[in-house]
Amino acid sequence: MVWCFVLACLWVASPVRAQSTFNTPQVRAELTWHAPQGADIGRPMHLGLVLQHQKDWHTYWLKPGTGLATSLKWALPPGWSAGAIQWPAPHVIKDKAGNTTGSGFEGDLLLPVTLTPPADLAPGGTVELKARADWLMCEEICVPGNAAVAFTLPVAVGAP
Repeated sequence: MVWCFVLACLWVASPVRAQSTFNTPQVRAELTWHAPQGADIGRPMHLGLVLQHQKDWHTYWLKPGTGLATSLKWALPPGWSAGAIQWPAPHVIKDKAGNTTGSGFEGDLLLPVTLTPPADLAPGGTVELKARADWLMCEEICVPGNAAVAFTLPVAVGAP
């Protein structure tokens, strides 16, 4: 868990780019990346799904209790691989009566993922990375949410 905190601090302090944003009245979803030079051949890079919840709305953790966990389904070019979401610690979600309804997140949330490009990636071009994000957003009612998010990144010629 400590490294998730460190990663989030570095993410905030370093250049981050966002290309695709999806808005609902309850949650804003955005795919961000931390790779100032672009994709570096064969070197893992960090992307993240940012969920910004409106007041009193929440989404769910990996082990939600009730509800459904947020998920990312990647559609990557050949040779690319994606790690699992590196979940931050959740908090207990309670309804207005004080009853526990699950484990999840409110406010601003970063769900980081490590992507690894192939070692034979051609330098100087671009690559498109796509994912489908699915989540359940709840207040007094629950509404399923989803977004198709994508990035086009330059392929770095050398390590930064």
